[in-house]
Amino acid sequence: MTTTTGRGLAVTSPKLIFTDNGKHCYAHSGAVSIPANSLTELLNFRTGQDYIIATWSLAGTFSTIVNGEVNYVMQINGVDVINTTYSPAYDHGYADYPETILLPPNSNIVTKMTHNQGGVEINFMNNILGEVYG
Repeated sequence: MTTTTGRGLAVTSPKLIFTDNGKHCYAHSGAVSIPANSLTELLNFRTGQDYIIATWSLAGTFSTIVNGEVNYVMQINGVDVINTTYSPAYDHGYADYPETILLPPNSNIVTKMTHNQGGVEINFMNNILGEVYG
């Protein structure tokens, strides 16, 4: 469910939301339950007519992935442009987030996540914040 602020902007939306002046945008998945071994969609939107310099970040229950790994995928027009794996047993921190990426105009953006910690569902959020250049 999407709730709105006083300005009419969505607080949580898997779609891309633009500010009133059209110069900034964001998408926020809210908490999504990620089952094991199932690539689950977090965000799905289409960019507008301009380029967007965007940062993306993840937040969630990394601590529940004790001996497993999480996998994050970002696709632009169906092509994997980010496909990264994090293993808490070996990677002691997710210090490389947020990451910056150029989102092209008129493109379909989809982000997905999975993990391989059997029998456990984890909760994650994906955020994309952007500045519009056109």
